[in-house]
Amino acid sequence: MTEASSRSTLLPPSFPLADLSLLFVAVIWGASYAVAKDTLAVTSVVALIFFRFLIASVVLLPVCLREMSRLQSGDALRGAALGAILSLIFLSETVGVLHTSATNAAFLISLCIIFTPILESIVNGRRLPLAIAACAGLSLLGTGLMVWKAEGISFNSGDLAILCAAALRAAMVVSTKRLFVGRAISSGALTSLQMITVMALSGALLFVTQGASGFVPPSAPAFWTGLLFLALFCTLAAFFIQTWAVRHTNPTRVSFLMGTEPVFGAVFAVLLLGEVFTWLDAAGAALILAGTYFGARLSSQ
Repeated sequence: MTEASSRSTLLPPSFPLADLSLLFVAVIWGASYAVAKDTLAVTSVVALIFFRFLIASVVLLPVCLREMSRLQSGDALRGAALGAILSLIFLSETVGVLHTSATNAAFLISLCIIFTPILESIVNGRRLPLAIAACAGLSLLGTGLMVWKAEGISFNSGDLAILCAAALRAAMVVSTKRLFVGRAISSGALTSLQMITVMALSGALLFVTQGASGFVPPSAPAFWTGLLFLALFCTLAAFFIQTWAVRHTNPTRVSFLMGTEPVFGAVFAVLLLGEVFTWLDAAGAALILAGTYFGARLSSQ
């Protein structure tokens, strides 16, 4: 056996650009919980979502305008449907961040790693492989350790909202793969369509709930700093990468790779918000990483 082939057996069977890109998204989204929680101190949930996607749409649309003009009506409807799911994800997730800790939000959202393979198996009419179920269970156990408190595990309204977002994330990943497998639509056009859909739906909700005054952004520096980070990095860059990557791998692999997000979320919550990271959190993080690594390897076979 050559040295090169020996090294290859020690590495994941496939860790191409798509996988590395998804890990980058996990880091960025891990930071988003602490940043969003800080930004929500000076604005509302719906306003933050609207301005976040307004900026993302304004930046992305000119770049992808030619690709958007080539959209077929069927692809446009599919993209708008994904945009509607994305709107619900961000509404649930942002409400959750407002009402629970950034650390809890990051941990609970990782439950999408258990929802995704289950949903994928149901959609494809297949039995969930026992090995992948075990890896998902390992990550779920890690999540349980990270949310365990002295008085046990208790869920408030914010925690429940994050759980809804996790289920919707699973639906988003599986739907993207199912609706666009073999389609010629570019990642840029699909991302633009989703951004515009979320902007339109959140804008309508903002007008209904706050009227015209809701479209006047706060002047606080904390708002603009957080908004630009969330719009340009956590929304524009991250979703473009995810939309591209999910079409170059399978949904279960995506969910396991994105399962590292709570670990990064914990790091940023400690660094930016001063939240406490206990030994139980560390043990849970190790289990999540183990489940993610082995689940990614198994799902690529």
